[in-house]
Amino acid sequence: MQHTFEAVILEVDEMWSFVGNKTNDQWLWLVMHRRTRQILAFHVGKRNKASEEALMNKLPKDLKKA
Repeated sequence: MQHTFEAVILEVDEMWSFVGNKTNDQWLWLVMHRRTRQILAFHVGKRNKASEEALMNKLPKDLKKA
């Protein structure tokens, strides 16, 4: 039996902004499907490991590495 798999290429992007003043900075994290530009997950938070992990946890389960 032969299986065919389609490679899915994702792009991760981040955008900086602030609320009220620059000491209250926030980052918008996006994960997009490269071909369709569909946004698959997003997260607003600081630019740190906890935000990165929160973003990855929001990805659809079928896209996560087993």
